[in-house]
Amino acid sequence: MSQFVVFPYEHQLLQQQIAEHAQTGLSVVQRKMQDDYLRGYLTAMAAKCFIVETRYVDRDYLEEHAAYYVRCFRPYERFCSRIHFFGEAFSQEQIDCIVAGASGQGLTDLLLNAYLGFVVIKPLPQMFFGRTCLKTYPPDGDGSRRYYPALVGYKAHVAGIELSVESLAFQEQDHGVAACATSALWSAFQATGRLFQHPILSPAAITQAAVSSGRLGRVFPSEGLNTEEICQACRAVGLDAELFSFPAQPEADFKTVVQAYLSGGLPVVLLVELLNLPQGPALHAVTLSGFSTGASLEGCWRGSRVSKVYAHDDQIGPFARMAVTSAEVQASGDTQPTEHTVLTTSWLDGNGERSGVANVVAVPLYAVVPVYHKIRLSARHLIRDVDRLHCLLTALAQAIELPRPRASNWGIELRMLSELKREWRQDASLPAAEKARLLPAFLPRFTWVITARDDDDVPLFDILIDATDTCDGACIADVVVRDAASFDLTTQMALALASTPDAPVSRFIERLSEYAAER
Repeated sequence: MSQFVVFPYEHQLLQQQIAEHAQTGLSVVQRKMQDDYLRGYLTAMAAKCFIVETRYVDRDYLEEHAAYYVRCFRPYERFCSRIHFFGEAFSQEQIDCIVAGASGQGLTDLLLNAYLGFVVIKPLPQMFFGRTCLKTYPPDGDGSRRYYPALVGYKAHVAGIELSVESLAFQEQDHGVAACATSALWSAFQATGRLFQHPILSPAAITQAAVSSGRLGRVFPSEGLNTEEICQACRAVGLDAELFSFPAQPEADFKTVVQAYLSGGLPVVLLVELLNLPQGPALHAVTLSGFSTGASLEGCWRGSRVSKVYAHDDQIGPFARMAVTSAEVQASGDTQPTEHTVLTTSWLDGNGERSGVANVVAVPLYAVVPVYHKIRLSARHLIRDVDRLHCLLTALAQAIELPRPRASNWGIELRMLSELKREWRQDASLPAAEKARLLPAFLPRFTWVITARDDDDVPLFDILIDATDTCDGACIADVVVRDAASFDLTTQMALALASTPDAPVSRFIERLSEYAAER
């Protein structure tokens, strides 16, 4: 029998293959929400066939096997299977020719171009969805825009053929060696490991690293990680953990923080409380890897346009859609229903319904962002300072008539200098003199970019903040000026505010006025 077996995509066939290679019952596969997710995904992506790689060595599962399953009385298999999905139909004869090296280049290219990704099936009776790397969804049909900044490239080698997919790896939690927080961290480390060159630990190693500071009780089987242990796991791979709490507050605050870090390719590990579950409220962890934006702007922050986030929810699937809204719910600690930022989910409630505010919702409690230790300046400080600047400028604009255009909405993103310079080089709207000045400029590697736009959403100027500085310094590294009149107006007002006795100015406003004076 061939090691690579071709099947036309029919979901029942896929379920049967998953059950066979997981060594479990078909009913177990059919009950899983991950299976329901796969059905929706493969239908949306117009999958035509799948290829089962019958024997595959998965490093993460091999470590899990050595850490836990090898000591079990039941003889668990060491090897996994891997299922590859394609948007074109192939016959067994065609794949056999490709594998044997007897096909033409045209057929091989068709295979490469039709690749949708893969899922590893672990030989476990319950938690068998292993490393999963799937192509992201196409743009929304409703006009909103999807962004997946935290993607990385994955290679799958099949008989010497290199298949590739841009994704962020996902896997189901395994109660033996990992729980949802460990799975969320594992997905996040897939991106940060490539960004910051740290080791990408297996789920078993993440659990061990997280509890190394001294947990009472067992490490395995894992019952999950608390917030402190999640932060400890980040430190174990050489990163720092930026921690945010989200009490009941306007949803724009949550959106702005999430977009600020995601835009820099940093996944956000989100700890939530799930409400309206049949068994009652439960704590859960997911990894945010992308977002979708709409047209409406709430307040002065462009992040408020985020309408959905895409999460690696180990109980649902990769890039699971969660709409961001506000609703009156009674979360833990509330004595009565209170308005919270809530995320809709694909979890089933007691009535078998999903995806609405009346169904299972997630209330954000904490966000943990694994960041490189040199990124010292937090988004929260800059958001606070720009909020203050915007309020002062708005008050001044109401008191006297100001010329147009002027900054009326703001964006904030953590960016790498190499990416910024690549964008500046390709930006046709950037004045030639600014481009010539910026491209050779000596600037910090990690930079917060605060973008000012006018009422018509036209970019006016970008303030570059050294992310390696302290929160007291808020060092302005440079300014990208697209509209000189608007920037001059803003800095003149900042100078006036900084020189006004008893004005409630921040160090950021002082820095902006100092930069303007030096410029």
